[in-house]
Amino acid sequence: MELIHAFRFYKDNYDLIQKLNHKRYVVVEYIILIFLRLVTWTYINRLFKLFLNRLLKSKKFSESQVVVFIFGQNHANVYRELENNGFDFCIYNILSSSAVDNLKGETISINRLLLLISIMANSSRFLNSWKNGKDLYYIKHNFFRMLKLSGLELIFEHLLKDQRTILKFNDHNPYSFLLFDLAKKLNVKTVYIQHSPVSERFPELHHDLNVLFSEDSVEKYKNENNKRIIKLFDFRFLSGLKYRKYKTRNRKILIAFNQLDDLDQVLKIVNNLNADFELILRPHPADKRDIKSIELIDNVKRSRNKSIFDDLKEVTYVICNETAVPLESIFLDKLTFKAAFLSESFDNYGFIRQGLIKEEFTELQDLVNSIKQNKNFSNKDKLTFFLGDLTNHKDKIRKLYHEILSV
Repeated sequence: MELIHAFRFYKDNYDLIQKLNHKRYVVVEYIILIFLRLVTWTYINRLFKLFLNRLLKSKKFSESQVVVFIFGQNHANVYRELENNGFDFCIYNILSSSAVDNLKGETISINRLLLLISIMANSSRFLNSWKNGKDLYYIKHNFFRMLKLSGLELIFEHLLKDQRTILKFNDHNPYSFLLFDLAKKLNVKTVYIQHSPVSERFPELHHDLNVLFSEDSVEKYKNENNKRIIKLFDFRFLSGLKYRKYKTRNRKILIAFNQLDDLDQVLKIVNNLNADFELILRPHPADKRDIKSIELIDNVKRSRNKSIFDDLKEVTYVICNETAVPLESIFLDKLTFKAAFLSESFDNYGFIRQGLIKEEFTELQDLVNSIKQNKNFSNKDKLTFFLGDLTNHKDKIRKLYHEILSV
């Protein structure tokens, strides 16, 4: 199995992925390649493999019918809701540091030092994979992801041995595909629980059991191999129910943006609204661009909240574009405005097409005027199509628990 194969979602969606790629650090890549060649040619990688095997002996649950793989905060947030409703599986925390804080299940963490040792142990594998893929358009900007994959490969192989079923929350990134491919190779059953909204770009359903949010998810996912589906609801909104009591009406606006959005356009929005409104900036966690110059403008501050619900309870208005934020904002009755001019508009989640958002703005002044007039461009009746039905959620989660045990 080629590591390159784990990038199949990147290959099929390169037109979008390339917009999110970070720049290459060619000199750093060159130094790492030289170092790993020395590690391989001098057979030091074999010593690292022996050392890795010793370290991994303590990184294994002796008996567990189902284990959960957590790759980040969003995965942990969903599993926390499941734990609050009776789930009690053991957890592998993959490079997620504090993401698993407050989870109740027994947890084994795979840290970055262990990953580094595993990369050294698997150096020849990485070098061959990079040699075969470095000229491919969807691989050449993913040197460090390939490096990380080569380390995770040996770790995953160890964690999956003698395992019956794994539960995971991602179905498209390279690390998730690697875990899935190795599980299939070792005859381990796989359960996928959706953790965020999806688009038609997402890969065909491929796990033994696929737990989806809603009718929207069922329609968007291809299922030509008739994989088993359970349609429930968006688990993230269980924690959002308590925020419905906040009926805020003030002069505060949340501006949520991501790497697709043009910061110059964000600045124009700020300069046109800050005289009349207090503005809160919420960049996507993966958006590392410098916005200090915007933060310094009068009546502007940057959000420090982990949960978007904590931001939404403070505001009356929300401005965003190609993001899933309208689900949360409309759920809490916020006046939500889609600023299509922040980037190109392609209705990634289908909010316009399905009528959840009735109009998007291509001109700044139209947006400003509509906000000042308190116009409502959303249809809350469409939320269930995207979120699923949250009623009787405890009974539904209890039934899901037993369904997973029987996979």
